[in-house]
Amino acid sequence: MANSRPPATRPPDLVLPPSIAASAVPGLVWPPVPSIPAALLHAVVGDFLVNQWLDPAELQRRQAMQVASLLEHAYETCPFYGPRLEEAGYRPDDDHRSESWSRIPLLTRKDLRDHREGMLTTNLHPAHGETQDATTSGSTGSPVTVTKTRVSDLIWRAQTVLEHVQHRRRFSAKQAYVKFLEDPSQGQPPHGTPAPNWGSPMSELFLTG
Repeated sequence: MANSRPPATRPPDLVLPPSIAASAVPGLVWPPVPSIPAALLHAVVGDFLVNQWLDPAELQRRQAMQVASLLEHAYETCPFYGPRLEEAGYRPDDDHRSESWSRIPLLTRKDLRDHREGMLTTNLHPAHGETQDATTSGSTGSPVTVTKTRVSDLIWRAQTVLEHVQHRRRFSAKQAYVKFLEDPSQGQPPHGTPAPNWGSPMSELFLTG
């Protein structure tokens, strides 16, 4: 839920650049025709960029709608969250059920390790797409495994693009990463492992690097 008051007006120069990646249709160079996944990503990022400047009261109203939907789904289909939501005072027939959001205990790494199966929904709508597990490296603690959907991955990619846009980064510039690589032959000093662009999701929309 919204905890801080955003600026009343959107900075005039903070806009989502048009997609200028290579066209997905051979022969149509400009304006480029993006692939369907890239067009969807561009649209979601555009919505995020606009919605963050909504009036605070309207932003909170819309967030409350989403929270109510999320809590209802978790209460009915996730064995781990049913009892936890009841302890937080959640009642599915309460018109103010979204207010119980702030009373839900923060999820811990131990919760994820011990109750992962109980956190998974027993009724995933097909529109969310197939699922895929992802496991952390454990570099800052015990590894944990989470389950993603195509929709949750789309939201993550859109948030990544939005972060670059908000910081007004120059997409044609070079970018360096410091990260763990399972292959010991990769990323060795002094030059690391060069890449032709910034990779997904930025290279899906823009010419980078």
